[in-house]
Amino acid sequence: MPSPLPKHRLSDLGLVEHAQQLADSQSRNLRRVVDDDRRDAEVYEDRNSGERTSVPRKFIRAIGLPAAFELVTLDPTDLIP
Repeated sequence: MPSPLPKHRLSDLGLVEHAQQLADSQSRNLRRVVDDDRRDAEVYEDRNSGERTSVPRKFIRAIGLPAAFELVTLDPTDLIP
């Protein structure tokens, strides 16, 4: 079962693979809004939906921005059969 805690999401390979598949299948137009220095993150907005979220820089460096955005916005309870 995937870990619901955001800080453990990067270590869950199944969750990361799912986020990468979502990033490949969805066309998001992401733009950086502001730096979130308190959380060592950057706030990105999907121009298509208007959704904004804080994406940790660690995630961006590890798996790339599109997959990191999907990983942060992903609800792990949707993956439970």
